[in-house]
Amino acid sequence: MSKRDDILQATLKLIIEGGFQSLTMATILKEAGAGYGTLYNHFKSKDELIFVLYGDLRKKIGHVVLANFDQTASVEDQFKRFVSRYLTYCIENIDEMNFIEQFSYFYADTTTIIGLDDDGFYSTLYEMLQAGQEEGSVKASKLEILIQTVNGAVMSMARGVSGGKFTLTEDDKQDFYRICWDSIHK
Repeated sequence: MSKRDDILQATLKLIIEGGFQSLTMATILKEAGAGYGTLYNHFKSKDELIFVLYGDLRKKIGHVVLANFDQTASVEDQFKRFVSRYLTYCIENIDEMNFIEQFSYFYADTTTIIGLDDDGFYSTLYEMLQAGQEEGSVKASKLEILIQTVNGAVMSMARGVSGGKFTLTEDDKQDFYRICWDSIHK
């Protein structure tokens, strides 16, 4: 792992443990085993570091969820595959997802977040739901509301599984995908 990656991982760990308000450059450097020169060679400020971490994690999600994604399938099949991969990613990377959620709600405004490159994750979801609305299979609600509905369901399920409150069998997962689809289906 590079020093840049060490710094990003240390930042993620410290934010997960103590939130944004307790994060200082000194604690990042100590956790990463890096010096100020190394840190400032990669990042101009703490804010830039946090934005880079957020962007890197969003891109990582996009790569995993959208790998070999079939945009020629029906909207329902695309949606279920998207939700399936998204849920799996969230369960396996719950700390990263908690950071992303904290950042999204508390650290940056919506226009900043929407403008960040995520290698197509949100644009694919947005366009998929929009195509579903155009064909009449998805509710005519604001797309942002539909996306928040899906995100909320996936994160809630991932937290329950990651926290050991319950397990999901394959049948349970299929039920979850169907319930998510039913929540946005017209």
